[in-house]
Amino acid sequence: MPDSGISLLQTAATLLAGLALFRFWRAVAARGVGVGVIAAGFALRALGGAAAFLVSWLELPVARSLQVGNGLWFYAIDARGYAGNADAWILGGAGDVVLPDRSLASYFFVQLVAVCRSLFGPVHSASLLINLFAYLGAAYVIVSWIGSGDARRERIGIATLAAMALMPSWILWSLQPLKDTLFIAVVLLFLFGSDRWLNLWRGGEPRGAALLGAAAVCWLALHAIGGVRWYYACLAWMLWLPAVAWGGLELRQHRARFWLASLLLFGILAQAVALNLPVDLAQGNRRLLDVPTWLAGEVDESRARFVTKYKATTTIAAGPLLEDVPYGEVAARAAMVVLPRFVAMPLGIAKVGGGRGLWLFAEVDTIAFVAVALYAIGVAWRARSRRLALDGTLVLALALIAVTLPMLWAVNNFGTLLRFREMFMIPLLVVPLVAASQLHLDASR
Repeated sequence: MPDSGISLLQTAATLLAGLALFRFWRAVAARGVGVGVIAAGFALRALGGAAAFLVSWLELPVARSLQVGNGLWFYAIDARGYAGNADAWILGGAGDVVLPDRSLASYFFVQLVAVCRSLFGPVHSASLLINLFAYLGAAYVIVSWIGSGDARRERIGIATLAAMALMPSWILWSLQPLKDTLFIAVVLLFLFGSDRWLNLWRGGEPRGAALLGAAAVCWLALHAIGGVRWYYACLAWMLWLPAVAWGGLELRQHRARFWLASLLLFGILAQAVALNLPVDLAQGNRRLLDVPTWLAGEVDESRARFVTKYKATTTIAAGPLLEDVPYGEVAARAAMVVLPRFVAMPLGIAKVGGGRGLWLFAEVDTIAFVAVALYAIGVAWRARSRRLALDGTLVLALALIAVTLPMLWAVNNFGTLLRFREMFMIPLLVVPLVAASQLHLDASR
């Protein structure tokens, strides 16, 4: 087909994608919760992403030292690899895209990038559609979770939406063709599906179709998580059954059916995880229980790669107060997760350098993260009760936060700091949503 014909088809496909995005937006807005907040987050991502692409693609004299050309910026070096792998799959034919090489890092995201570059053209801006759809998907999960009709639940829902939509680092990732926005959406979807599974059993006689729907959501979300960050899917799967079992303690009827169904679903979810195991883990005949040990080595290697391959200029090291303390380096990194640099450095807790002058951005992100954490804790404290303590979704979210903590070892620069907080904050957003449900139950009694 002539190039003009291909361009015409790609233009038509882009228009159809825009129409689909608009209809998705209308579906989210129809829920009537936090419409203004969702719209603000969407506008920041759509307009900001387009502007960031054009400035770099045209090589305009705006922050030239931070541009890497072709629409990309310095913090999105990974996008080059995603696009390169996607183009290789496209050249290999539809079979390579539909049945991709699962040994590649974040193969599911690369698969979506390949689809976008095939339909809309081989430019990085085409992949930004993934982020916009994923953002609206995350918003839809939150508004579906919170429901409508209860003013207090809606206020908590709007605050949670604001945290998701306006978190500085989450906006930053969404301006470039990176996997983070998709990851946020599918983790929230997995936790929503798990909460739905538990609530169906709490509500008396669960309908088979509804249970199948909740199970399908859990499977699809966990499979997608594995295609983006496979190790996180392994950890989520291992924690799922204990958390759900804990949530089942409050059931007064259908307990035997609940245990049997949950155990069966746990086995089915194992298949969703196994489909995403890297080749070197699967071929080594290692058990899933070996994943944390295997991951520790990978994290350490990744940490070194940021310094050597990607020439990371940011440094986070122990300050004078912690230099001679055992594990002082890790303590300094932990402190930087919750302390702005202008607090940690004068106190001698950490020494921070580099960052290409973007530490002001990181400071704002730190303050926003702490505000969200304090808000989540405050809502949970107000809703404290025996029923909340037995909530399996809350236990699963807290467990995911706990298993994220060892990854502090990898926090030694600007990018790893923000990404660590990302994995920490996604389940943190679920805490006020679960607590809001408890507040609603208490008020209705």
